[in-house]
Amino acid sequence: MAAKLDAAVAARDAALVERDDALAARDQVVAERDAMLGDQAEADRFREGAAAESAKTAAERQTMSATIEQLRVERDEAIASRGAAMVMRNAANTPPNFRRESNRILHFLPALVVILIAIVAAVALHII
Repeated sequence: MAAKLDAAVAARDAALVERDDALAARDQVVAERDAMLGDQAEADRFREGAAAESAKTAAERQTMSATIEQLRVERDEAIASRGAAMVMRNAANTPPNFRRESNRILHFLPALVVILIAIVAAVALHII
């Protein structure tokens, strides 16, 4: 009977050791899980921060695009105004001897000569 009792005590001690090992493994797994949950929470905060920065950057980019477009419009208006002013200035500063109001036919004479030569050449080529 003492042998059975010693065997039962040994089995109980082995079971207790096995239980203690299982509890230690469980505690280690719980600690690893808690560490991973902490890492996940930190990753979530980092992701939310990156998303906020992305939204902020997109808003700044949109604002800059609007500003650039406005500056382009202002530049184009300034160039157009400057061009119109230069035309008006040149028209006002043109000396009277360069104005061709009285000799308009002489202004178109070279073009008329070229057209006549083209017509003569076309007729000559047609006849040949």
